[in-house]
Amino acid sequence: MNDYDEGPSIWKILGVGLLVLGIIAAISIGVWFFRVNTAGIKGDGDTVIMNQNAKNRVAAQSMLRDKYYGVIALDRNIDQLAATARAHPSDRIAQQNLDGQIMACRTAVEDYNAESGKVLVEDWHDSETPNRINDEDSRTDCKENVK
Repeated sequence: MNDYDEGPSIWKILGVGLLVLGIIAAISIGVWFFRVNTAGIKGDGDTVIMNQNAKNRVAAQSMLRDKYYGVIALDRNIDQLAATARAHPSDRIAQQNLDGQIMACRTAVEDYNAESGKVLVEDWHDSETPNRINDEDSRTDCKENVK
């Protein structure tokens, strides 16, 4: 008998094992590379699907209306607090209440503007909610409206 007829040697088994391991590693790297290179496209598609979801639309419109009419309410309160502060010029609390209301109104305006520009919200403004609140509308300018 010669030495080659004794079956596979340890080196052949090790070589086949390394070859299989190399193939598995190459496939894994290929799959990872494909997923990385298509992540942007998949992310864009997932965003469109989420944005077009009926629950998202209803939630976005509801949130925008709540925030918008909340700003209007805060702005209306400024008129009343300003009248009180004018009627009692030496009352520091009346002036502090007015100042606090103005700051709360401005914060609510910035919050509305930030929310209304988000990807899953910006497409769902209805006819009553603006894309952005600005200082030109006296209902939402966070200033006293003198009558």
